[in-house]
Amino acid sequence: MSWITGVGLTSFGRHEGKSSLDLMALAATAALGDAGLTRRSVDGLVSRHGSDVVGCAQPSERSARRIVQPIPSVLASDATPRCASMASADRQMICDATLVCGYATTMPHIMLATLFAEHFGVQPRYAHAVQAGGATGFALIMLAHLVVAGGAADHVLVAAGENRLSGQTRDMTLQTLAQAGHARYEVPLGATVPAYYGLVASRYMHEFSTTERDLAELAVLMRRHAGSHPGAQLRAALTVDDVLASPPVALPLKRMDCCPISDGAAAFIISREPLSAHSLRIIGTAQRHSHQHVSAAADLVSRHRSDVVGCAQPSERSARRIAQPIPSVLASDATPRCASMASADRQMIGDATLAHYGAKDAMARAMTQAGVDLRDVGYAAIYDSFTITLAILLEEIGLCARGQAGQAAAAGRFSADGELPLNTHGGLLSYGHCGVAGALAHLAEAHLQMTRRAGARQIAREPAVAMLHGDGGIMSSHISLILERTR
Repeated sequence: MSWITGVGLTSFGRHEGKSSLDLMALAATAALGDAGLTRRSVDGLVSRHGSDVVGCAQPSERSARRIVQPIPSVLASDATPRCASMASADRQMICDATLVCGYATTMPHIMLATLFAEHFGVQPRYAHAVQAGGATGFALIMLAHLVVAGGAADHVLVAAGENRLSGQTRDMTLQTLAQAGHARYEVPLGATVPAYYGLVASRYMHEFSTTERDLAELAVLMRRHAGSHPGAQLRAALTVDDVLASPPVALPLKRMDCCPISDGAAAFIISREPLSAHSLRIIGTAQRHSHQHVSAAADLVSRHRSDVVGCAQPSERSARRIAQPIPSVLASDATPRCASMASADRQMIGDATLAHYGAKDAMARAMTQAGVDLRDVGYAAIYDSFTITLAILLEEIGLCARGQAGQAAAAGRFSADGELPLNTHGGLLSYGHCGVAGALAHLAEAHLQMTRRAGARQIAREPAVAMLHGDGGIMSSHISLILERTR
């Protein structure tokens, strides 16, 4: 069992002059403060007590003899050593910290977790950096949950952030995003992430009669929610016609179907026990990784007994089409992907059924672990890098029927005052997207809504259970979380 006891989130947009590490430090300091673990409380415990929280201390029975190092100022100039202004007693290099963080495309360091620890002025006994594309944020939370639940730490600081908007040029961004493609089979064709999602959108719209107007409804919903959040990057009113008239990026996706690039950061404290009335319990976590590259993804429809990538299944609309297995990108080019499968796994059996990218499986297992089902969920935080991403995830998870996400949004189902409030901060599409922290902003909003601290955005209902889902790569890595409010 673990609890989210502290939340820190910066505004998203342009933070000129702030490095990725600076932004992460700002969010981390806010999360520690939200958990009630302040510099002042550390000073009172510095002589004999500590905890597993990075840089802050509330003693546990197991760590009563530990001494932790307080947090230095995150507002000092980059030229100032982080510990320079600390009292000599505070500079003692005796620290018992636990830290996990994500990657940053503007700082591709091979040891980012310890790089941030040094910048933040701590010496963790456990540090871990994770990479799972857009799903990385929730992967960090799941890892921290497992570390705490397994008894390896009392508290873990999760930190992520990036100056993706101000810290790199447009060409650098395009080059970075292009690496999502397969180096041999996709990158030489010149596509980037929007193009890959454009391909996914075209096929999905063909199969389920989703229209561009349906997708636009999701963009409009996210913008309406962002309009009441002062930290959102895009807040100007948006209509369906505005979305449809926006310039094409990778048809059928247009500019307003795509998330903006942002600077920003988010951080969380994951603890073994609740520290305040606004602590939320993590009761379910699960992952599913179905493929890495879009050219190796299972067809939307296939004919076999599981979701195994590379054995294909047609849809009702194309029941007579049986797809050819994808050649393996891990073995020699001459070896078919299915060649090493057991004969039973290669058997094309059953009627045409719908394949899934992995979201359905991850969410179902997280809910089973939590002992809840869709009827118990009162708030949803779903990854939305593109409108098609949000549409597919909502439908695959089961929050609406295939091809119906846009219509459900237009009817008010996912509005702040609707049956199932969704991404009430504006999501990636309007709050912004700065890499790993993009998805974590969804978690920050879910936490604020469930603990009734969302201010003017506060929803009327009081959900006891929230579901969160992150997507990495091109619908390839899926991570689901279930949160519970217990008081």
